Order: sequence, then structure tokens, then C-alpha cells
Amino acid sequence: QISNTEDQAFLYTRLLMAFAIFIPANYFFIVLAIIEKFREKRWQLILAYILSFGFLILDATPLMVKSIEPTKYHSFWPMAGQGFGVFLVVWFLIILYPTLLLYDKIKSLEGEKRKQLLMIMLGIFIAFIGGSTNYFQWFGIQIPPIGNALGPIWVVLIGYAIIKHNLLNIKLVASEMALYLINSILLVETLFSKSLIEFVLRGIVLVVAVYVSYIAIKSIKTEHEQNKAISRQARQLEHDKKELV
Repeated sequence: QISNTEDQAFLYTRLLMAFAIFIPANYFFIVLAIIEKFREKRWQLILAYILSFGFLILDATPLMVKSIEPTKYHSFWPMAGQGFGVFLVVWFLIILYPTLLLYDKIKSLEGEKRKQLLMIMLGIFIAFIGGSTNYFQWFGIQIPPIGNALGPIWVVLIGYAIIKHNLLNIKLVASEMALYLINSILLVETLFSKSLIEFVLRGIVLVVAVYVSYIAIKSIKTEHEQNKAISRQARQLEHDKKELV
């Protein structure tokens, strides 16, 4: 919407779609991580990514975005190509499958974990329903993307789940992000070395940094698992104590 020309709007649309195409597969990845079913569902996940890469190729053709035209609400808006309807069907099917897996997991849980996943599922429902309003105008239906306003609700729900119900190990996530950033900077510096000697020296520093990062993350994960085990034992002892009383 900040474009000045139709060609510029076309470019931005294709760039945005290049990221949007992978939302379902990435969501599938996240759900499998949460319900711990990577090994069991890995081939379905691989298929989701293969389909996503296929649609990424289509994104560079008129089959995905046919043209850019004005609408009642916008100066520039993409119009669906012949393959866009197929893309949307596959897009929503990939989203539906992990959502059903998540729902099935929720039914088998109780307590804090159940609350966590229920908030995730509610947030997902709100986010995808809101985001789906982007696509009416692609087919000439003059309904504006008003659902985008629901986006912050999703962020609040996930934030609440993280803080209130310990959805993620914040210490681990923060450490991984910091180490990833440091290693990324070292990698860029290595690639832009001005001489072979400088490249080798920076490369050695990078390798050492990556190894130290691996050890640090492994240590934090081990500590987290030990804390979880201690917490489970404490709860079990409390339960046994109540049973004896």
C-alpha cells in the first residue's frame, strides 16, 4: 500500500507471498515441536515443505498473482491467478491437519499444559480467521482486510501463555537468540575478510564460538530437564503426602 507504481506493488506482493506461502508448513513444524511428534509425522512435514516450495515457484508466475488493480478500499491490490485458488485450499488443509493434532493432544491433557495449548489454539484460530480476510479482494469481493486488527490478540495470548503458564523456557530461548546473533556476526565478518590469513583466523574464532555455543545450550537444556524432573518429584511427594493424610 506504500507503493507509488503498479510494478512496485507487484514486486512487494510477490515478496510478501514468498513469506506467507510458508506459514502453514512452519506452523506444522511448531505444532510437532509442542506435541513432540517429529519422528512420527516427519514425512508429512517434509511433504508440506515440498508443496510450499512448489507454490514459491508459482509465485514468480501469473498463476499466483495475475495483476495489480485498484479496489474500493485500496489503490493497489493483487488479483488471483488461476492457481491461487488451489494454493488457498492446500494452504488451509496444511493448517487444518496440525490443528487437529493439537486438538487431539489437548484432549489428553490436564492442568497447566492443557491451559497452555488451549490458549495457543485460540490464538491460532483468531490469527488465521483474521488473516483470511486479506483474500476476499483477491477474487473481486469488496470486503476489506479488517481481520488484520485481530493480530495483536494472538500476540497477547501467546505472551500470556509464555509468562503465566511457562509455555517456553525463557532462559533457553534468550540464550539461543543471543548466541545465534553473535555467531551470525562472526560469520559475516569471516565472509568479508580482506585476506586469506584474516579469513583463517576469523574462521577459527567462528568454529570455536559455535562449539562453545553448542556446549552452553546443551548445558542449559540439561539444567532445564533436571529442574523439570525435580518439580515432578516434588509434586509427586506432595500428592503422596496428601494420600497418607
